[in-house]
Amino acid sequence: MTHPFPEVAPDFSQPLALLRACHQRIRKHAGFAVELTQQLHQQGHSAALQQAANQVYRYFSSAGQHHHADEEQDLFPILAGRSPELAEQVRILLAQHQQLDSLWAQLAPQLQDLGRVQDSAALLALSQQLAEGYAQHIRLEEDGLLCQAEQQLSQDALHQLGQRMAARRGL
Repeated sequence: MTHPFPEVAPDFSQPLALLRACHQRIRKHAGFAVELTQQLHQQGHSAALQQAANQVYRYFSSAGQHHHADEEQDLFPILAGRSPELAEQVRILLAQHQQLDSLWAQLAPQLQDLGRVQDSAALLALSQQLAEGYAQHIRLEEDGLLCQAEQQLSQDALHQLGQRMAARRGL
């Protein structure tokens, strides 16, 4: 059944739900990156394609960076100290963040100026790696760490987490 009103997005009072909502947007923008690089490879550069690339670039350069910081600076340290198992999950997720950041560092400058891309097939492969990497990372994080966080963090800890996330964005 289709609802007449869109679902209300979580806010900083629900930090774990907000992180999950960010994951949906990350998947969406990573998928856009694949679509636009595929189109670049098949049809060449266009102004509309550059505009789409600019949107992906802006998202990952701002909201995507905040999301990683939310996890790395606030959520992960809280959970890593709770058990050796959670510490190992955090270690794996941090390593994945480094890999994703490396892929983004390669992709970002090319998205800023698609007209200068010399190897569109390589750019397409890079965007596919980023999308697949995020899909795997998000699955691991949501099925493991966020479920543990929901069970283990007190309302006070969640409130503090939400406040730090909001402060990071100047809110």
